[in-house]
Amino acid sequence: DDTSMEEPADGRPAESSIVEMSIELLPADAEDAPSDVYQAAATLGLSPDIEWRGYMTRELGFGVRAAVATVRSWTGEVGAEELEDACAALTCVQSARVVSWTQCNDVCPFDLAWLHAPLRLDAQALAPSAPLARLPRLGLVSTFRAAPNLRSWIVFHLHVGVRAFYLYADSEADAAEARALAASLGAAGALIRVVDVDAALRREWEGLVGWRRYGPRLAEAGSSVMARQCLNAEHAMVHAGALLQRQADRRAAAIGTCDAQSDGLDAGRTGARSESAVCDWLCHCDVDELVCVRPHRPPLGIAGRTDADTLSALLAAAQAAGACAIQLANHEAALEATAHNAPGGASGEPLCALRAVADPFAELNLFKLNARVRAAGGLLARAHCAPSDRVGALGAPEAAEPSDACAFVQYDNGKAMARVGFGARPHGVHKWLLPRAAGCGVVLAAPDDLCVLHFCECSYPAFVQKYEALGDFPDTWFGQGVLPFRLRARDAARAGAAAMEALFRAEVVLADPECVIALLASGRCARVTKVCEVLAAAERKGASAPMREEFSF
Repeated sequence: DDTSMEEPADGRPAESSIVEMSIELLPADAEDAPSDVYQAAATLGLSPDIEWRGYMTRELGFGVRAAVATVRSWTGEVGAEELEDACAALTCVQSARVVSWTQCNDVCPFDLAWLHAPLRLDAQALAPSAPLARLPRLGLVSTFRAAPNLRSWIVFHLHVGVRAFYLYADSEADAAEARALAASLGAAGALIRVVDVDAALRREWEGLVGWRRYGPRLAEAGSSVMARQCLNAEHAMVHAGALLQRQADRRAAAIGTCDAQSDGLDAGRTGARSESAVCDWLCHCDVDELVCVRPHRPPLGIAGRTDADTLSALLAAAQAAGACAIQLANHEAALEATAHNAPGGASGEPLCALRAVADPFAELNLFKLNARVRAAGGLLARAHCAPSDRVGALGAPEAAEPSDACAFVQYDNGKAMARVGFGARPHGVHKWLLPRAAGCGVVLAAPDDLCVLHFCECSYPAFVQKYEALGDFPDTWFGQGVLPFRLRARDAARAGAAAMEALFRAEVVLADPECVIALLASGRCARVTKVCEVLAAAERKGASAPMREEFSF
């Protein structure tokens, strides 16, 4: 597990003392949205012992909705009465009442999701005639610096149906480049929002619920990158929630005046501005990761449905199953020392192991499958053995499979997406804090339906540059151990070029083609050619200008 990505439990009390409360916050005015009421309460700074974990809404009639928030007290130090009094003192709160109180264990629902059967789409859900009144949409949030393949990243995600991109640029040059890209690339109905990580944004961070957790980490070497990522992800979630609420308010107003179609809010219409700019789910996705729909299927989809249709059906199925978060398995791209349908060489042609890979998304198609879901991944692997691999797979090659050939060099605990509008906020870069209530479960997506493809350490020059930039970071981030490979790479960077090359050859590159054949045959690796195919088709077709919409909150 990439445990360095999560907030440490150091110093927390024994689980038996954890108290979880649900508190109903009645707004002082019908104009006070539940999200605003929750935000005001959650940023009170009542006690370091208190953790706000999101909210549900309860309809009270006459357009008034209460926020029912989940609050955890790690020691039980803050009681129900003190919490009620503090919240009731807010000008936007008419009354505050704790409606449930229980002792609980600190069990992560995302960890539990791996232990249950994954959510799978059946044939009926994928049928073109399946009734879906309003298709849920996915948005992505990413913090980046020097992302040479951002264009391919956006193009692929547009193909699979992502309709909102929240891009947080770590430098002015990155922001300018991303805005230029957004002006020239995209598809009608997609929101591409580029945000400068500057002093103005930092002031907005201070108003976020997660500021108390991640703000102090901004000054720490190593931890600062993840702290910015978490704050940016929460910032994007708040913005997406504001857009979603604005759409709901406009829809309600339009229905009240019998003018829904004239306002462009008819769910049956395509390309409606106010409809398409909204995302119902948000995933934190780095620019070396791709959210892939049905990786073993052709890009044009099946049964008359595109990948975008399938993604919406998956999100709708999760909502129908009572989930507000989806756990995705990740698979890790592998760098081969022989070409396989790669630009510049026929299958089997030797390649330089230390080569620069200009665009890993377009050039690499071999993936190490996540051991947590490898049983399901075996089907994916057999479906994507290329002819040259299939001979070896069927012929049971004699080459021994090294025990560590398929070890991930980076994380293996997946990524997660959360529903917008529930006050979810990042718990590290892999998970979210969620309210505990009916309809707020976590489901594991079937890896053959939805997964994350992680293109890490795919180019030797980029590998060297990355660890030069990271510098001499400590052994712990966020109070927990750093991934072992990162520590070895840090130490190799200290030792010099020869050590870096030796580490890269030994732990990153799959140099033996017979070993690759054995890994494919055993189901530990898979060929996924969909990304290359989608990008090649997009290059042939070209792209139209994206829709850009700004909204301040």
